[in-house]
Amino acid sequence: THTALGRFVDVNVRAVGRNAEILLSGRVPTLSELAAQQVVIAGSAAGVAANYLAGKDLRIMDDGSVGTITERSMAVKEVGSIADLTDLTMSSYNENGVIITMTAEGHYIVSIAGTQGELGDPQSYTGSSRANDWQANLHSMAFGTSSYGEAIVEIIRKKVPAGSRILITGHSQGGSQAVTIASNPALHGVYEIDGVIAYGAPVDHAAVPSKIPVLSVEHRSPTNSGDLVPLLDLEGVNALGRVRTSPNVTKLELDPPANPGDFFGNHQQDSYSNGMRNMNSQQESMVRQFSIAAGLENYYGTPESQTAFTPQRQ
Repeated sequence: THTALGRFVDVNVRAVGRNAEILLSGRVPTLSELAAQQVVIAGSAAGVAANYLAGKDLRIMDDGSVGTITERSMAVKEVGSIADLTDLTMSSYNENGVIITMTAEGHYIVSIAGTQGELGDPQSYTGSSRANDWQANLHSMAFGTSSYGEAIVEIIRKKVPAGSRILITGHSQGGSQAVTIASNPALHGVYEIDGVIAYGAPVDHAAVPSKIPVLSVEHRSPTNSGDLVPLLDLEGVNALGRVRTSPNVTKLELDPPANPGDFFGNHQQDSYSNGMRNMNSQQESMVRQFSIAAGLENYYGTPESQTAFTPQRQ
C-alpha cells in the first residue's frame, strides 16, 4: 500500500509541475492533457485500494523507468518514396520499438512503433516490461513523457551523432511520441529535426516548433469518421476552449478503408501503407508540398545502416 500511495502522491505532484511548465511556456494545457492526468491519478488511487486488498504491489498505473534496451542490426532496405517511409514506420512493430536508419547522406530516420498489447489486458496498465503499452499513452499525454518516450530519446542520443538532421515518423502512439519528441526543447539545440510524419495519431496537443513541418495522415472523409485515434487529443482544444492554430501541421485525409465505427479496421497499419500508395492527385500534391518543406529527398536511397531497438520498462 505504501508503494501505491507514494505513486499516487507522485502523479499528483507531476501533474501540477507539468501544468506549470506548460503555462510558463506560454500556452494553456489542453483538455486532453488534463483528462489524461485525471485518469492516471484515478488509476493510481485505485492502486492504493487494490494493493491493500491483494497484499502486494500490483503496479497499477506504474510507468516505471527505462529498463534494458536491446539492439540488433537489420538488413538494409531501399527507401525511395513516402510510401517506403510508411512501410518502414510500420515495420517498427516487428521490433516492438524503434528503427534508426542512417541514410547515405548521413541523415537519420527515426521510426517509432505504436501501442502493443490488448486494450483489455490488465498487464497493459500494471507496469509490465512492455514499454509501449496502453498506459504509456496516458502518461505521455498527461506529463509530456513516459518511460517509452524517455527510452526513444535515449536511443536517439546513443545512435545519432549531435548535429545530425533527423526525420521522425510513427504510427498511433508512435506518431504521438514523434510529435512529443519533436517538441522537446532539449533536443532542438542538438539535432536539426527536418520533419515529422504521424499516421493515425493525436498530434494537436503537442507544441511542435513552427519551423518543423508535420504531416498528420488520417483516415477520414465527409461521410466516414474513419480513424478515431487522431481525435483522442480533442483536436488540441485547451482549458479555455480555444484551439491553437498550427500552420506547420498538414492534415492529409485518406479514404477510410472500413465502415464508420470500425475502430480497428480504420486504424490498421496495413491500411495506412496501402493508402499512401493509392493517393489521388490532390493528396499527392499535399505530400509533394510537405516533402519539399521537410527535404524528404535527402532521406531517400539505399541506407548505410538500419538498426532496431526494443526498449523495456523496469
